[in-house]
Amino acid sequence: MTKIARWVLDDCKYALDRYSDSLQGEDFRISWVTIVALLRAVGHVLNKVDASLDPRIAKAVKEEWAKLKATKPEPRILWEFIEQERNNVLKLYQIGVDRGIRIKGPRIGSKETIIEIDHSKSRGGRSFSPGAENFSYIHSGTFAKQPEREVAWEAIKFWEDFLDRIDRIVGPVR
Repeated sequence: MTKIARWVLDDCKYALDRYSDSLQGEDFRISWVTIVALLRAVGHVLNKVDASLDPRIAKAVKEEWAKLKATKPEPRILWEFIEQERNNVLKLYQIGVDRGIRIKGPRIGSKETIIEIDHSKSRGGRSFSPGAENFSYIHSGTFAKQPEREVAWEAIKFWEDFLDRIDRIVGPVR
């Protein structure tokens, strides 16, 4: 059974449940880094821990992972989000999310003035002002302009399906 990998996945769900669109600065980055690291840790723990406990799991993981690698770049959620964002965050400390606030200013002639403030790289502060028009989304790639929270839930669903597949292949615990 994929017990320890599911434990990691449950911790990721817990972190994502508590993730807030109003976080900024350090609070935002720490929260996002935690989610991204846990998303990628699911596969590593499955391969290194769960597989070491049962040779049937090891065989199933090896075979199913080989199938995933053969279909690259599909599923894109794995290769272009889970893997790529992990590499960006943990290897380069580049956060793949644009997060900030839009402030509408006075009209100048026929144009409305809009000021955007980037809060993903800021320091200090805990959250946006109530009622502010904030934005937060993946800034580039396959998932560009999609809310990062929705993409992270899609990644969780990917892992749930993958772990279920491994458990079906392995069968009941002896």
